[in-house]
Amino acid sequence: FLIRTNCFQAVGGFNTRIIAGEEPELGFRIRQHGWKILRIDHEMTWHDANLIKVSSWWRRELRGGYAGLDVHSRTGRDSHPYFARMVRSAWFWTVGWLLALIVMATIGGMLKGAPGMMIVGLLWSMATAIQVFRIASRYRRPQISIFDSVWMAILTILSKWPQILGQMAFLRDRRLGR
Repeated sequence: FLIRTNCFQAVGGFNTRIIAGEEPELGFRIRQHGWKILRIDHEMTWHDANLIKVSSWWRRELRGGYAGLDVHSRTGRDSHPYFARMVRSAWFWTVGWLLALIVMATIGGMLKGAPGMMIVGLLWSMATAIQVFRIASRYRRPQISIFDSVWMAILTILSKWPQILGQMAFLRDRRLGR
């Protein structure tokens, strides 16, 4: 990115205490100081994190969840809090999804055992498939295959688990004064 030196210095540069999401947080402080951020309507780079192992992906998502809640907690009083949607989404697709499964399984259990549980499993599978294809449609571009967009959607849904763990780690650290 390009930035005016006097603007960068006026807001104190990057916040070195933030482990990820430092650009949006810097942008927040720039706007708070009355500066404007301009961007061109054209992709200029491709971010390749070279995540070729599940463990690397998992650590990145943990860090993203931690930093997302960190930046959100710093900007949450603003009219456009950063990472609010990501924070809510992680809670919804983990805790909310589990609570829905428990409710559905309870109802399924009341529907006389195995047939009721089959209905729950079918509804659960259909809801998950609908969500995967909804997300995949947002990733779909001419240069991204249907297979890749579906795979990215699955990873997006799975990423909510390490993100929520990262958010919980942030809450623990904040409570302990770290």
